[in-house]
Amino acid sequence: MRILMLISLIMSISMSPSIVAAQDVSNREIINEITDLKVQVGKLETKMEEALKSVDSRMNDLNKRIDDRMGDMNNRMGDLMGLMHVIIAGMIALVGFILWDRRTAIAPVIRQAKELERDKAVAWDILREYAKKEPRFAEVLKIAGVL
Repeated sequence: MRILMLISLIMSISMSPSIVAAQDVSNREIINEITDLKVQVGKLETKMEEALKSVDSRMNDLNKRIDDRMGDMNNRMGDLMGLMHVIIAGMIALVGFILWDRRTAIAPVIRQAKELERDKAVAWDILREYAKKEPRFAEVLKIAGVL
C-alpha cells in the first residue's frame, strides 16, 4: 500500500509544472524530493490509521447500540410471553369454571328427576294395590294398558 501511495505521489509531482527538466535536476534535489515524499506518505499513513481507528470506534458504538436494542427486545418478548401464559391460564380457568357451573346447575335437576321417579314408582304401587281391592279400577287400568 505504501508503494502504491508513493507511486501515485511521484506521478502527481512529476506532472506538475514546477518540476524542472530531467537534465537540470541534481541527485541532491532528487533525494530531497524523495525525502519529502516519504514524509508526506508517513503523514498520509498516520491520517489513514486515525480514520480507521475512528471507523472502528464508530462500529463498536454501533454494535453496542444494537446489542442494547436486542436486549430490550428480548425483555419485551419475555414480557409478552408472560402475558400469553396469563391469558392461556385464564382461558383454562374459564373452561374449568364453565364445566363446574354446568355440573352444579345440572345436579339439582338430576336429584329432582330421581325423586320424581321414586314418587312415580310409589304412586304406581299404590294404584296397583288399590286395583287389587277395587275390581272396577283394575278394569280401567287394564284398558289403559297399565296392568
